[in-house]
Amino acid sequence: MQRPGEAIAVSISWFPAGEYEKAIERWDSLAEDWSGIAHDDYSRRLDGHIKWMRRGGIHVQAVSLIVVDELVTWCAERAEDPEEARAQYAAERFRVGEAIAWPPGRNDPCWCGSGRKYKKCCSTAPAAPMHSAA
Repeated sequence: MQRPGEAIAVSISWFPAGEYEKAIERWDSLAEDWSGIAHDDYSRRLDGHIKWMRRGGIHVQAVSLIVVDELVTWCAERAEDPEEARAQYAAERFRVGEAIAWPPGRNDPCWCGSGRKYKKCCSTAPAAPMHSAA
Protein backbone atom coordinates (compact mmCIF):
# COMPACT_ATOMS: atom_id res chain seq x y z
CA MET A 1 0.00 0.00 0.00
CA GLN A 2 1.28 3.45 -0.88
CA ARG A 3 1.68 5.94 1.94
CA PRO A 4 0.74 9.60 1.43
CA GLY A 5 3.64 11.53 -0.07
CA GLU A 6 5.48 8.32 -0.99
CA ALA A 7 6.80 8.12 -4.56
CA ILE A 8 5.58 5.27 -6.74
CA ALA A 9 8.42 3.32 -8.36
CA VAL A 10 7.88 3.06 -12.11
CA SER A 11 9.62 1.04 -14.78
CA ILE A 12 9.11 1.91 -18.42
CA SER A 13 9.16 -0.63 -21.24
CA TRP A 14 11.84 -0.55 -23.94
CA PHE A 15 12.62 -2.72 -26.95
CA PRO A 16 16.38 -3.30 -27.43
CA ALA A 17 17.89 -3.34 -30.93
CA GLY A 18 16.58 -6.32 -32.89
CA GLU A 19 13.47 -6.57 -30.71
CA TYR A 20 12.46 -3.01 -31.65
CA GLU A 21 12.40 -3.92 -35.34
CA LYS A 22 10.55 -7.18 -34.57
CA ALA A 23 7.91 -5.28 -32.58
CA ILE A 24 7.38 -2.75 -35.37
CA GLU A 25 6.91 -5.59 -37.85
CA ARG A 26 4.50 -7.42 -35.56
CA TRP A 27 2.24 -4.61 -34.31
CA ASP A 28 0.67 -2.01 -36.59
CA SER A 29 0.18 0.44 -33.72
CA LEU A 30 3.94 0.55 -33.12
CA ALA A 31 4.65 0.76 -36.84
CA GLU A 32 2.37 3.82 -37.09
CA ASP A 33 4.43 5.61 -34.44
CA TRP A 34 7.94 4.27 -35.02
CA SER A 35 8.38 2.99 -38.57
CA GLY A 36 11.26 4.91 -40.09
CA ILE A 37 12.70 5.93 -36.69
CA ALA A 38 16.12 4.38 -36.02
CA HIS A 39 16.57 2.43 -32.80
CA ASP A 40 19.14 4.88 -31.40
CA ASP A 41 16.70 7.77 -31.91
CA TYR A 42 13.92 5.73 -30.26
CA SER A 43 16.21 5.08 -27.27
CA ARG A 44 17.20 8.76 -26.96
CA ARG A 45 13.55 9.79 -27.13
CA LEU A 46 12.74 7.29 -24.38
CA ASP A 47 15.48 8.78 -22.20
CA GLY A 48 14.08 12.27 -22.81
CA HIS A 49 10.58 10.99 -22.04
CA ILE A 50 11.77 9.57 -18.72
CA LYS A 51 13.30 12.95 -17.84
CA TRP A 52 10.05 14.65 -18.83
CA MET A 53 8.03 12.21 -16.69
CA ARG A 54 10.30 12.84 -13.70
CA ARG A 55 9.81 16.59 -14.07
CA GLY A 56 6.10 15.88 -13.89
CA GLY A 57 6.54 13.99 -10.62
CA ILE A 58 6.55 10.43 -11.95
CA HIS A 59 9.61 8.70 -10.52
CA VAL A 60 10.86 6.33 -13.21
CA GLN A 61 13.49 4.09 -11.62
CA ALA A 62 14.16 1.55 -14.33
CA VAL A 63 13.88 0.56 -17.96
CA SER A 64 12.40 -2.89 -18.56
CA LEU A 65 13.85 -4.60 -21.59
CA ILE A 66 11.18 -6.29 -23.69
CA VAL A 67 11.88 -9.37 -25.77
CA VAL A 68 8.94 -9.79 -28.15
CA ASP A 69 8.60 -13.58 -27.86
CA GLU A 70 8.81 -13.43 -24.04
CA LEU A 71 6.16 -10.70 -23.94
CA VAL A 72 3.86 -12.72 -26.19
CA THR A 73 4.29 -15.84 -24.03
CA TRP A 74 3.74 -13.87 -20.79
CA CYS A 75 0.56 -12.34 -22.24
CA ALA A 76 -0.75 -15.69 -23.53
CA GLU A 77 -0.39 -17.16 -20.02
CA ARG A 78 -2.55 -14.31 -18.67
CA ALA A 79 -4.97 -13.93 -21.59
CA GLU A 80 -3.66 -10.38 -22.18
CA ASP A 81 -3.17 -8.52 -25.46
CA PRO A 82 0.59 -7.88 -25.96
CA GLU A 83 -0.11 -4.48 -27.52
CA GLU A 84 -2.04 -3.43 -24.43
CA ALA A 85 0.00 -5.14 -21.71
CA ARG A 86 3.50 -3.71 -22.21
CA ALA A 87 3.24 -1.48 -19.13
CA GLN A 88 2.06 -4.40 -16.98
CA TYR A 89 4.91 -6.53 -18.32
CA ALA A 90 7.44 -3.75 -17.56
CA ALA A 91 6.10 -3.52 -14.01
CA GLU A 92 6.43 -7.27 -13.56
CA ARG A 93 10.01 -7.28 -14.90
CA PHE A 94 10.84 -4.50 -12.44
CA ARG A 95 9.14 -6.35 -9.58
CA VAL A 96 11.27 -9.46 -10.12
CA GLY A 97 14.50 -7.47 -10.51
CA GLU A 98 14.84 -7.81 -14.28
CA ALA A 99 15.07 -4.15 -15.24
CA ILE A 100 17.91 -1.72 -15.93
CA ALA A 101 18.34 0.94 -13.23
CA TRP A 102 17.79 4.49 -14.48
CA PRO A 103 19.55 6.85 -14.65
CA PRO A 104 23.01 5.38 -14.92
CA GLY A 105 25.94 7.42 -13.68
CA ARG A 106 27.37 9.88 -16.19
CA ASN A 107 30.47 7.73 -16.76
CA ASP A 108 28.64 4.39 -16.67
CA PRO A 109 27.75 2.57 -19.87
CA CYS A 110 24.49 3.84 -21.36
CA TRP A 111 21.42 1.78 -20.51
CA CYS A 112 20.59 1.48 -24.24
CA GLY A 113 23.42 -0.95 -24.92
CA SER A 114 25.36 1.29 -27.30
CA GLY A 115 28.61 0.70 -25.42
CA ARG A 116 29.14 4.44 -25.01
CA LYS A 117 29.19 6.30 -21.71
CA TYR A 118 25.77 7.59 -20.71
CA LYS A 119 27.02 11.20 -20.80
CA LYS A 120 27.97 10.76 -24.49
CA CYS A 121 24.85 8.86 -25.47
CA CYS A 122 21.23 9.06 -24.30
CA SER A 123 21.85 11.58 -21.49
CA THR A 124 22.04 14.33 -24.12
CA ALA A 125 18.35 13.85 -24.99
CA PRO A 126 16.21 16.81 -23.91
CA ALA A 127 13.31 16.24 -21.51
CA ALA A 128 10.33 15.91 -23.85
CA PRO A 129 7.33 13.68 -24.46
CA MET A 130 8.23 10.52 -26.38
CA HIS A 131 6.52 11.52 -29.60
CA SER A 132 7.76 15.10 -29.82
CA ALA A 133 10.22 15.83 -32.61
CA ALA A 134 12.67 17.53 -30.20
